[in-house]
Amino acid sequence: MNYGSGTITTALEDLEHCGFISRTPSYNLKNRAKYCLMDNFTLFYIKFLQGNGNIDEQFWLHNAMSAQHNAWVGLAFERVCFQHIAQIKTALGIGGVMTSVYTWRTPQSASGQPGAQIDMLIDRADNMVNICEMKFSKSPYVVNNDDSISLANKSERFADAIHHQKSINITMITVNGIADTWHWSDIHSVVTADDLFM
Repeated sequence: MNYGSGTITTALEDLEHCGFISRTPSYNLKNRAKYCLMDNFTLFYIKFLQGNGNIDEQFWLHNAMSAQHNAWVGLAFERVCFQHIAQIKTALGIGGVMTSVYTWRTPQSASGQPGAQIDMLIDRADNMVNICEMKFSKSPYVVNNDDSISLANKSERFADAIHHQKSINITMITVNGIADTWHWSDIHSVVTADDLFM
C-alpha cells in the first residue's frame, strides 16, 4: 500500500490529537520532531502481554525487580512527565512565561567530545533554558558521578550549540526529590511527583 506524505501527516496529527502519540519538535530543526507512543495501555500490552500466552498469576511479584520491569518504570515515568508539562512549569515558577518544549541531540564532536541527548528542553522567553532530566527512583534520587558528568556534557554541548546566548538551568524531575549527596549541587531545580499531580 502506498501512502502519500499528506496522508501520513494527517494520520500523525489525528493520533496526536487523540493522545495516542506525542510530537516534540527538535530544537533548531523546526522541520524535525520526535514522535512517541503515549497511550499507556497500548504500551503495556506491547511490552508485557503481546505474545505472552500463559502469564504467571504472580507475574508482577516475580518480575518486580527485573531489568525489564525497571526499564519499563523509567520510561513510564518519562511519559508521565511529558503529560504534565504545565505542572512542571508551575513547579519551576515559570507558569506565566512563554515557553516551547523541544528535544535535542548532537553527535560526538570532531574533537572527541561525547554526543548528547536531551529528551525535554524547555526554552523560555526570559532567555533561559531548562534542561530536564527525568529519573525514576522510589527513594530520593542519588545524583552520582556518571550523572554529573553526563549533565555537564549536555549543558556544555547545548551551550556551545546556541553560542551561549541563554542561561542554562539543570532541572531534575524525580518521584521523591534528590538525595543530599556530593553531586546534588549540580542540580539547579528539582520537580517531584507531588508537583506533577497538584
